[in-house]
Amino acid sequence: MFTSSAEYRLLLRQDNAIDRLLPRARELGTLSAEDLAVVEARIAERERATHRLRSVRIAREEEDTPTSSLAQLLCSGSISLDSVLDRAELADLARETVESAAIEVRYEGYIRRQRREVERAVRYENLLVADSIWDEPLLELSREGREKLRKLRPTTVAQAARIPGISPADAAVLVIYVERERRRASLAATPS
Repeated sequence: MFTSSAEYRLLLRQDNAIDRLLPRARELGTLSAEDLAVVEARIAERERATHRLRSVRIAREEEDTPTSSLAQLLCSGSISLDSVLDRAELADLARETVESAAIEVRYEGYIRRQRREVERAVRYENLLVADSIWDEPLLELSREGREKLRKLRPTTVAQAARIPGISPADAAVLVIYVERERRRASLAATPS
């Protein structure tokens, strides 16, 4: 699959495959002790690169601020990746390592947001939609969302969120309906 087609492509980058797959490789025992040592050394080197990007400060020419970190300059677009890769402070680190750290730093906010989306999707997988919800008017949903959901009647919020035409806002509203219905059902089930 092309990463451009992946749903969470910022998290599924080639340069972070080691981080994503190392726990599974350890669990399965697919790496030798030597391979593990190499991988752990790469991860440690990238952490050093990230630390340097955040700590190396250089003067900004166009502003009154005396210094900014390389990470700040990368995030603001004031410095190119090639310029960062050519810095003497990073010369002892592998070029690929610095590039990976720079990507992580530059897109940190977007990556954090995508991780929250993944966590929300996992919660939605387990959030069952009671059949009684489809009897409600669902006025807070978009017209298209209401029509598609009533027609398809998904059994989980995750299924609903994957329906073309269902916006993230519609999915969020559906969560509210599901939670309200769950509370209503639990109150009805408790003896008075």
